[in-house]
Amino acid sequence: MIRPPGLNSREELTDFLMSMPSRHVTTMMKFYYLQDIKRGWTIDDLRDIAALTAAIPYCDIVVTDNKAWDVAVKRT
Repeated sequence: MIRPPGLNSREELTDFLMSMPSRHVTTMMKFYYLQDIKRGWTIDDLRDIAALTAAIPYCDIVVTDNKAWDVAVKRT
């Protein structure tokens, strides 16, 4: 695998990617959505994650539904 200069290990590459705010939000939201095995996924969940990935790191106020709020505020 070809790695960008200065990123010699998997951990360095992961740290670099997770330092990007939008990448961090989408990864953590998907992680916590997947942990809740009692809850089924809907297409709206994926749309919420896509929209919140752009909004949360860059906006002072974000309005969302209860499920997305629970994951974004309480868990991540």
